[in-house]
Amino acid sequence: MEYINPFKLFHLSPDCTNEDVERVVQETTQTFQTYPDDKKIYVYGSKYLRTQVERALTDIQVAEKRAFHAKLLIHKDLLNFLEYGHLGYFKSARKGLKNESEAFYSFLAPYFGYQYSESMLQAIKTNDEETLELLASESLPIGTEQEQDYYGAANNYVQDTIAELRKLQERQELVSMSEREMTSHLSDKTIKLYNILPDYFYATRNLIANEVYNLAMVMSTNYGRSDGAQTMLRQGLKLKLDETVKKNLEDLLDKHSFKVGRPPNWLILGVGVIILLFLMKYIETTFFAG
Repeated sequence: MEYINPFKLFHLSPDCTNEDVERVVQETTQTFQTYPDDKKIYVYGSKYLRTQVERALTDIQVAEKRAFHAKLLIHKDLLNFLEYGHLGYFKSARKGLKNESEAFYSFLAPYFGYQYSESMLQAIKTNDEETLELLASESLPIGTEQEQDYYGAANNYVQDTIAELRKLQERQELVSMSEREMTSHLSDKTIKLYNILPDYFYATRNLIANEVYNLAMVMSTNYGRSDGAQTMLRQGLKLKLDETVKKNLEDLLDKHSFKVGRPPNWLILGVGVIILLFLMKYIETTFFAG
């Protein structure tokens, strides 16, 4: 839910009187009646969504909410984050917000959650590690029941990687796909970003790893690509994972890995045959020619 401060919207001071509020209510109500079908409405020369103006008008008439909006005018860093997404709030000590009432946090949650969700989503899309680390490192004024509002949009975006890995399992190009092409579907940059994300994303990282496991099985079983399976398993193991999921990837990687320093038997046999044929030709040419 986008935040608009009613004091700024209606050009009121935080210590306004009930008469000032009543005047604003009458003026705004008249505007609603004059333009009943307009989804956007002018308020003091600026255009806003009708629903936003209606919500601000309702809040300014309720003493408790009016006090909460006034409080936000004092906390400039928080207000700038709610209105514009500026991250100064996360860099400051945020004194004065640690011991607020439960009612205030409940009032704040939908606005804070909207801006936090948008900021995190954009940081992931633009590979902005600095912003993501800043957002993920701080405890938030929310309860568990509100986590979906804060993390839902970013989590849906991250889960696109799961869908992408599933589609990759059905592609015939796996038989000839290069290592670079494979890792582009789960790159080091992407993995680093996903590992920065808060604990809420723990389950999603595990689901990504499970799809990496399935992809490795398809590559080795259907296409004989043990090398490709190893490449993707190593990528999956770079994620922060549950120990059980991690162990599954490690076991499959061990199964598809060649022993260090020893080439495959078919290669040894092939080289031996070539050397033998060369020696036979050399002896024939040197000792039995002419």
